[in-house]
Amino acid sequence: MITYSRRLVKRKLRRNEPPRPAYVFLTLIFIFLFGYLVFSNWNIYKKRNKFNRGLKLLEEKLEKAEKRNQELKKAIAAVSDKSYIEKVAREKFGLKKPGEKVVVIKREEIELPPKEEETKSQSFFGRCFESFKRFWQSIGK
Repeated sequence: MITYSRRLVKRKLRRNEPPRPAYVFLTLIFIFLFGYLVFSNWNIYKKRNKFNRGLKLLEEKLEKAEKRNQELKKAIAAVSDKSYIEKVAREKFGLKKPGEKVVVIKREEIELPPKEEETKSQSFFGRCFESFKRFWQSIGK
């Protein structure tokens, strides 16, 4: 019976004792290790996202390049066609077949007065300046 009560007293004393230095040290190492793992995992996550974005951009560039390649292949096939060569010779170099007449239509450029929307978009001071400028031009004539 005496041994049982001594064990009980020892247990109670152990509960009130401060933690042993080894436990504190191991706890600190565990906390440091956990923090290090979380930090390194976060860095790996950021790098992976960066590389995934780069991969998407490169895939889009590759897709555009493949489309461009297909267009160029079609253009090369069209250039080798005899009718295309004749069309380019007529349009760019003004060549004609014997007995044909070439007709050139000139387009006239018509200068339109400024729209009211453009004058409305100017500020008050801009319109005043334009009016003042027209006034001095009319006096100088």
